[in-house]
Amino acid sequence: MHRQKLRTCFQLVNIQILLLLAAGSLRAAPAPEKFPDVAQLKPAGKTFTPEAFGAIGDGKIHYLSERFGSLPEARRTYPQVRDLKITIDGAAFQQAVDKASEERGEVLAEGNYVITSPIVMKDNVIVDGNNKGRLRNDRSRGGSLNFGFLFGDHAPYGFNKKENHGAGYDFYDVKEPMKIGQRSLTLKNPADESLFKLGQLVFITSAVRRGMNLSKVTLPYHVTMARIERIEGARLSFEYPFDENIDAVQICANGNFDSHLGINFGGVQNVVLRNMTIDASQVTGSQYAYKCHIDNIRLIDGIRLVGMNAMAHSTFTNITGNFSWRCMEIKTGSHDLLVRNIHGTYKPIEGYPRPVDAISIGQYNRNVTVDGFEIDFGDAVPRIANINFHSRKATISNGTVICRNLTEPFVQFHNERYVDNPIFGCYGNTLKSVTFHGGAGMKSVFELGSGTNPNADKRKDNWVTQKKLSKGKHKSQASEDEKEELYDAPKTADVPPSENTIENCLFDGGARTATAKFMGGHGNVIVNCRFPRAKMKASRTFLSNNTMRGNTFK
Repeated sequence: MHRQKLRTCFQLVNIQILLLLAAGSLRAAPAPEKFPDVAQLKPAGKTFTPEAFGAIGDGKIHYLSERFGSLPEARRTYPQVRDLKITIDGAAFQQAVDKASEERGEVLAEGNYVITSPIVMKDNVIVDGNNKGRLRNDRSRGGSLNFGFLFGDHAPYGFNKKENHGAGYDFYDVKEPMKIGQRSLTLKNPADESLFKLGQLVFITSAVRRGMNLSKVTLPYHVTMARIERIEGARLSFEYPFDENIDAVQICANGNFDSHLGINFGGVQNVVLRNMTIDASQVTGSQYAYKCHIDNIRLIDGIRLVGMNAMAHSTFTNITGNFSWRCMEIKTGSHDLLVRNIHGTYKPIEGYPRPVDAISIGQYNRNVTVDGFEIDFGDAVPRIANINFHSRKATISNGTVICRNLTEPFVQFHNERYVDNPIFGCYGNTLKSVTFHGGAGMKSVFELGSGTNPNADKRKDNWVTQKKLSKGKHKSQASEDEKEELYDAPKTADVPPSENTIENCLFDGGARTATAKFMGGHGNVIVNCRFPRAKMKASRTFLSNNTMRGNTFK
């Protein structure tokens, strides 16, 4: 009788679990991904050098105009160049990458190269500086053209083809919703079948989107980068199973030519960049990178030490150097990503006199791991909290942030203000074994949730309330980074953070009356954390809906 009762109990539990799964209430935790040892990766094909294609590599600027009298003449040697202000090093380096990609080979780059536009990576290539190579972008062209490399092109404005004058991606409707564990979708329109091919990279996105009016872009809330493994009529099958339940999805792909960057919207696969010193505004940016790896890079005078859009099943490891804006900014469609062993020191550069934060993981990202880091702001005063969580299922662990003049909190877990569906909220994140050192100017050292949203159901342009940060500039005068920081879409919802874990962290900073604020959310776990200079501020409702134990406060 006892066994029968126990068996019945187990059956009821299993039924409840199945019902929760069907309702999308349980969020699947992905199995840990096995990333390769980047240092041991070998090319399948031949090795090339930029010098073999004409690079000088002496650390000086040599424009194509030194060697060629006209653009048509230069294009006979370097067909991809757009003007004679491209350097010889840049044109030769690009040609080496193009050739190595064709051969599934390697570019051995041990010289001191100067470029005026980033090197565009191609599929199936390794670029190795062998701890000797140096690449310097003279930063004369501005914006994304000041990066060291481009791993594909995934500017967020690519999601809005209409506003981007036809240069963005197309969206294709599918018949069924996305389900956890599923790995295929069926195109709704059979006429779309011919537009896809085996091995192609696509985005699978939610139909729910957020408009950003100032920048004229539309960002889907769910973004999965997927590689097509099989095509059976209108049915497309992908390499990895889905990890979330999304009721309404579309396939986003087949971008057009972007005249600003001079390349097509599209992704790269199986690319390695390693063992180089890069003097540029970023190592890379505007990514659309799948199974790509960046390792052992020293960045000089960067805007972001780690900056990306849309890297998936990829790694960004062993990076050191300076940053002037954000140390790590992970945005718009990055998932199943490892960022490890990052050492960043703040240093202002022209146009970026004040930093923003240490780590920002936006709401369009999930399954991101940042593990092992040291970030030192010196005497600088960041604009917002050191670490900002908007994401889903991100883990930040084993790090130290030093910011002696910080006035904002060390950490903020943000409410989702733009859509009322909790599956797109800030959930399942982990902050573990991170030490923060701040000063006596902090009124709040930690904030979980935003409390009641004062702007719910109101259309409000944050430029009005935050324009002081841009020193009174008009919108048209602000940089793209300022616009992104100062402007947000209307705040219409208020979904608090849920199921996040904060454990074994030290939040060492605060004024005499400083607090650690626990303002909203449910299912969150805060354990074994120390707040030596702050008092706890939490409501009875919060304490009853969340778990707090082993923490110490002032």
